[in-house]
Amino acid sequence: MIRRKTVFVVGAGASFELGLPLGETLLQRIADALDYRIDYSEVSGGSKEILRALGAAAGQNGIEFREYVNAALRVRTAAHLGLSIDNIVHQQNSDHLLVEVAKIAIAYQILSAEEASCLRIPDQPSEPTWPEIRGTWLGRFAQILVQDVTKSNLDIIFDNISIISFNYDRTIRRALPNILTSQFGISDVAASELAKRLKIFHPYGSLGGLYWEDTSNIVQFGSPQTANLLQVSKNIRTFTEQTRDGEKLSAMKTALSSADQIVFLGFGYLSQNMQLILSNVHGCAMSVTGTSLGLSEPDTEIVSNQVSQFFKTEFRPHKTPYLRPLKCHEFLRENFRSITA
Repeated sequence: MIRRKTVFVVGAGASFELGLPLGETLLQRIADALDYRIDYSEVSGGSKEILRALGAAAGQNGIEFREYVNAALRVRTAAHLGLSIDNIVHQQNSDHLLVEVAKIAIAYQILSAEEASCLRIPDQPSEPTWPEIRGTWLGRFAQILVQDVTKSNLDIIFDNISIISFNYDRTIRRALPNILTSQFGISDVAASELAKRLKIFHPYGSLGGLYWEDTSNIVQFGSPQTANLLQVSKNIRTFTEQTRDGEKLSAMKTALSSADQIVFLGFGYLSQNMQLILSNVHGCAMSVTGTSLGLSEPDTEIVSNQVSQFFKTEFRPHKTPYLRPLKCHEFLRENFRSITA
């Protein structure tokens, strides 16, 4: 049970433990999928699924199909030195066709990664693979979630928790009802209704809703072959688009400003994401902790100074965020008691 108001800020490093790609790998997969060759009127190579979506976009928008293919090649070229697909989209946000193509490619690759993750078994789509999940951050998070909660007070399980996920995938939401049914023996319907109480913010959007969520925009988990990629891509937002989403952005910042505890898991602390979570946030936290795997000591110090803003004002001169170079599941295992205290 989480006893203090807590915000978990979740990045790609967390989803990586479940089989999703990190930024560089995702970018390379997108570049490979967009490696088209134009021979007179024929287009070959690359992903046929993405190519079909580009054709649909061209027809829908009244733009020459070749213009979309050329935009795909611009994404591929930028990927050679790009930091991530999100950075490329942000850097070239005035190239509207490039942004549209990039979103379609993101949708395809993340759906493919969901399909290959430990949360999807082809012959049993409703059941995740619990032994694999147990050793991931999501398994540790589930243990933290249910600790000291009983079936009789189950309605309070999400009272003090918010999650900010910078990932497009739906792995957290995919597992949530299953966690509740497996740990408390409640029905699928009751678990789904309860799971709706957890506040999850996706600053850059996600691929769409899942079967148990109250939305008409349902996109089956891990369905790259059957999903309408053009429609799915419209659920993804760029940094500029996200900052215009006033109501959701305000609710996210309110959660950060009122949190007693903030936990970063697999978060890369990239500049535009830091800007997003730090601007207009007036912290009152007593605890700021998280992972810093892959950061050097000087970079960790810089990040530590930045996230100190989440501390209560009087704490800032003498408190330091606790950032550790650990994998997410290792961090949650080591800090189980402090997080649930």
